[in-house]
Amino acid sequence: MWVEASEFEDVEFGDYISFVKDPDNEFDKNAIKVIVNLDNKEFHIGHVPKKQNVEIGKLLDSESITSISANFVGGKTKSVDYDDEKDKDVVIITELTLGVLITLRFEAE
Repeated sequence: MWVEASEFEDVEFGDYISFVKDPDNEFDKNAIKVIVNLDNKEFHIGHVPKKQNVEIGKLLDSESITSISANFVGGKTKSVDYDDEKDKDVVIITELTLGVLITLRFEAE
């Protein structure tokens, strides 16, 4: 028997995500901030990757994004596996870098 659970399993927060162009960014004039809006406060959680920011910027300009989904990836996971040497189930804790996977749906031009 093998079971795995993530600390952020099934947490979806796309309704709270927004994007803000950041043309004054010292590293990239096409930078786009990723913002989480919670309890009437904005939290800057990162930027759109540089290799995608021009394309995402065009989608923002054309207002063609129809939905946003966001989920945590990585973080702490616990799994239960059988240990033959100990002759019992054991809990294995794995911790990976925590990130956010954002998926955009948009209207084709």
